[in-house]
Amino acid sequence: MISKQAVKQFLKRERADFRGFKKLSRGEVAARMKALPWRPPIWAKLKDHQKICFLIGAQEGRFGFFLDPGMGKTMLSIALARFFKRQGTLKHMLVLVPRKINKAEWKREIQKHSPSSRVCILSGTSKEKWYKLETTKALFIVETYAGLTRMLTVEAPGKKKKKVLKPDKKKVDRMIAKVQAIVPDESTFLGNHRSLTHRICRAIAKEVPYAFALTGTPFGRDPAPLWGQLVMLDGGETLGETLGLFRAALFKETKNYWGGFEYTFDPKKEAALHRMLAGRTIRYEADEGDLPKLVPITRGVHLPNDTQHYYDIARDELIKARGNFQEMKNSFLRMRQISSGFLGYKDDEDGSKAEIEFHPNPKLESLLSDVLDIVPAHKCIIFHDFIFSGSIICRELTRAGIGWGRIGGATKDPEKVLRDFDKDKNLPVLVLNNSCGAFGLNLQVARYGLVYESPVSVINRKQAIRRFRRQHSEHGSVFLYDYVVEGTVDQQILDFHSEGKDLFEAIIEGKIRP
Repeated sequence: MISKQAVKQFLKRERADFRGFKKLSRGEVAARMKALPWRPPIWAKLKDHQKICFLIGAQEGRFGFFLDPGMGKTMLSIALARFFKRQGTLKHMLVLVPRKINKAEWKREIQKHSPSSRVCILSGTSKEKWYKLETTKALFIVETYAGLTRMLTVEAPGKKKKKVLKPDKKKVDRMIAKVQAIVPDESTFLGNHRSLTHRICRAIAKEVPYAFALTGTPFGRDPAPLWGQLVMLDGGETLGETLGLFRAALFKETKNYWGGFEYTFDPKKEAALHRMLAGRTIRYEADEGDLPKLVPITRGVHLPNDTQHYYDIARDELIKARGNFQEMKNSFLRMRQISSGFLGYKDDEDGSKAEIEFHPNPKLESLLSDVLDIVPAHKCIIFHDFIFSGSIICRELTRAGIGWGRIGGATKDPEKVLRDFDKDKNLPVLVLNNSCGAFGLNLQVARYGLVYESPVSVINRKQAIRRFRRQHSEHGSVFLYDYVVEGTVDQQILDFHSEGKDLFEAIIEGKIRP
């Protein structure tokens, strides 16, 4: 039991309040920048909200940046890392990401915004990762949460003679000796304070000079995961040294059917929670950023070797079929399917159609990673061309527990789907076939458009985007994500769209080699 006096003292604890930083004028921001020992790297590239976040990060060294997807958390991290490197207090920053696909995205963003900065992507066995880690001179070291956990644990006897993993202090100390900063991207992965990942990251963060938590959605309906994220940064200064104290101050406690206790956040304590968070975090929603109306973002991935083999065959067939319109069209279609993770075929005997699905599917993984980051805070549309793509996207959304509606040729009541998407908070995703949704729909409720497969027609592409980028939109800014398998027709389609042209027509006319 936590005493009422302890709770009272905790609530009255003096904390900083960084909400005032959001009211700084551009002149005041510039003045604070000039007061720093030297001009921050890539300062001119930063948007207004990123500059404010940078000033806080440079001042505090340990902070939570809760910025909506597309608001530039990666660029902010790059600027802070380079600033502290120039200061001489940071040589290596450990960046943690949820999935392997996110490693490539971080590398891509670093190379885009800071080409001179080195990046070390940890890959291979744990032994190989340790060698790369301890020999690298890269400023950024990127690893997944799961990969880090395997690197820093050892098997030990558990209950019923089962082997369990536990943190290896020697390995944790080796990591601490190498890095001076830890940056958990999608820090909600640290929300469970009992998890091995949380315990390891907390041990590292306690000993390194710098720690920054990044996420667009720090919690869902239950704010309890905030404690795990914030205690990593400050050891409990903001939300309490124990989860019990945090719950005693802000939650209602009730006995459940099994005799245990359940904790529900007390809505009357919302203002108190905001005051607490303001001492160690800053929140920016999409509308608050100094952003253009449409923010384009490209997610680049690569085909696995096995899948690349099938793609090369389809490309060679297209080249050989030059002059035969139907054969060229079929080959072009197969190339697009393969980049999306499958290959359709027709049975010669009975005429039935089926699909072969490729595993892994980096494009699909990248899409799901972003969807998990976006919802439930915002609604999004997933655009696709192929029916089978829509099916596997819906399948994975269901597995992830995300509500979705789908509009395609087989949709029996599309109007109901649209009504539900517009009004139902439990249906945050609309899976939309380009052939059905490119024209005539008003989907201003969506802030994000995720293009899994772009229409080849430049006209259809523009019309699809206009479904959610419209006058009288509910949002001051909207985000367009394109998922591109590099080295395939995906990228060529976008390149031609930027010139107002159709890729397939250019191939047929012999103006470009696929």
